[in-house]
Formats: sequence, structure tokens, C-alpha cells
Amino acid sequence: MPWQRPGLIYFWACHSAGLLCFSLEVVMARAVWRGNLSCGLISIPIRVFSAVRAENLQLRQLHADCERKVRQTWVCEGCGETVERTAIVKAYECADGSLVVLTPEELEQCKPEASDTLDLAHFVKLSEVDPIYLAASYFLAPDGEAAEQGYHLMARALRQSVGGLGRWVYRQREHAVLLRAIDSGLVLQTLYRNGEVRAVLADLVPPELKRSELSLMRRMIQANLGSWKPAEFRDGYRAALEELVESKRSGSPAPASKSRSKQRPASGLAAAMREMLA
Repeated sequence: MPWQRPGLIYFWACHSAGLLCFSLEVVMARAVWRGNLSCGLISIPIRVFSAVRAENLQLRQLHADCERKVRQTWVCEGCGETVERTAIVKAYECADGSLVVLTPEELEQCKPEASDTLDLAHFVKLSEVDPIYLAASYFLAPDGEAAEQGYHLMARALRQSVGGLGRWVYRQREHAVLLRAIDSGLVLQTLYRNGEVRAVLADLVPPELKRSELSLMRRMIQANLGSWKPAEFRDGYRAALEELVESKRSGSPAPASKSRSKQRPASGLAAAMREMLA
């Protein structure tokens, strides 16, 4: 049966037209975390899967003369000696430049206590959460048949543009998280802390804007509205690099570089918008 294929998790949802089957491909079949989604007296066994994977091409560093891999070494700034990993300790550098050495035991004491519970504290309207605070994304799936009812009840209830804020201990770190629903189930997103988001634009004061130019800008945006299609966003650098590597491996000529056409700049912002609307 199709829903038994490895690497695929299927979520079921009721719809006015009948029963629909939503498929969600899990890139890694192994869950990165298993535990319970907890909200007060409610506890739902869940599995957590990474929602994304990086597609960066890894380039190795070689010695130019013999084209063999090079390895990293650590050199002491004081005595100039090469330092082995076993002889390295960690320290916190203070604002005045002084260093406070921390032992592995002391660092271990600061780590949050491991927990198999993802705790939801309360719920918020998703419109109140600035997307700039969203960090890593994970898919949540029910862990066992007994968890399916509670899982789907939570997913259906959260479709009212509401999300759950909570706490999750993962990989020896405590994360603030946002739980939200998508058509196929539940998504968990870790959140940046308030101090991690830079207030770069806090002092930016806008100039007085002309109503005519604001109207032009809105018309230009409306005229260029499109649909969100992630498949259309390609990594041009990755594609060019893969093409170059393949040509060098096969001994074929290197692909010709593509020239970028330059658009003639319009004379002034208003003129540029009028030209785009023409």
C-alpha cells in the first residue's frame, strides 16, 4: 500500500469533499527526538524529524603542490607549540579581555536537565509572532496509533491561525519553540531569543512620503503579485558548480559563463515605477 513506503509519513484529515490523504516526505527516516507533547494534563507521544536539509556543496582544502587533503592544527599563541586536542580547555572571554577557565564538570552543571517532554506554556495568534524570530523547523508525527487522535485534534484546532509557545530541551540546549499546524500535520519551529535579534532598524526615521508615489508603489506591487512556488527558487551557484565539476571529471570543455544583462536605470523612483506599470 502507498502509505507503507519507507521514508514517507502520511497524515489523514477530514474534508467536506471526503477523506484526503496528505503525504509528507521525511528526508531522514530516523526521528531526531522522541518524547511527549505536553499541555497541562494533555500528553501526546510524538516523534520529531528535521524539516529541511542543507544542499551546500562541500569543497575540500588541498595542498596546491600535491593535491592532498590538509588537516587543521592548533598552535598556542603564547609558546608557539602545536597543541593536541586532549590538552585544550575551554574558557569564557570577558569584556575586559580576561579569560575564565571552565572545566568539563562545570560546563556539564550548566546544561539543562534532559527531558522527554516538549512543554507548551500558552497559545498565541500567529500574527503576533514576527517571522524574524523563526529559526530551525521540524516536523512532528504521532508516535504510535494511540497518539493519533490527540495529535490530529491538536493539529486541527491550531489551524485557526493560532500557535503554541513552549520549551524544548534538545541537544543539550533549551529552546523556545512555536508549534503550528500545516495541512499535513504539525510543525515545530525553534525561536531566536529577544537578545539574538539585532535592532538594526530601531533608529531608522522615514522621510515624509508623497501620497502619489505611495500610490504608485502599491500599484506596482499589485501588478507584480504572484504565487508562492518554492520549486522556482533555484540555487544558481550550486547548479553552475555541479556543471563545472562534471565537465572537469569527464574532460569536456568547461561551460561558458553566462553574461548578465544590465537594465537601463530609470531617471528617478517615480519614473521607474511608471515605466514598470506601462
